[in-house]
Amino acid sequence: MTPTPCHTEEPAQGSVVSIARAGLVSIATGVLLLTCMLSTGCTRRVTAAEVNADSQSYYGQVVVLEGSASAGYSIGGYGIYELRDATGSVRVVSKSGVPDSGAVLRVKGRVNAPIELGVVTIGTHIAEDSREAP
Repeated sequence: MTPTPCHTEEPAQGSVVSIARAGLVSIATGVLLLTCMLSTGCTRRVTAAEVNADSQSYYGQVVVLEGSASAGYSIGGYGIYELRDATGSVRVVSKSGVPDSGAVLRVKGRVNAPIELGVVTIGTHIAEDSREAP
């Protein structure tokens, strides 16, 4: 008796196997997107005007903003400065100190709600993760 060859045809479109494959692809795509959104690798480039216009919708999101640094000071071990682009400015809180005034920077960080540092209240701001020259 000779063995019967394996059945290698693709399942018919709409079959249970075809639907299951499509479901697995959708789940895998969703997992990848969710992982990307939760990691700091996925950032959204924004303008100061976008953050200021609807700051609450950005709370917790990692963003990238380019501009020039100004109006910096230190308090409680943090550097606090304004990052100004063509549309306005956003306050940045940094553990790396204050950059030179006029320095052109690309800042990556998380948009946060207002906080109090000692007696100073800092409005919506970006908690700096990194900064570099663009």
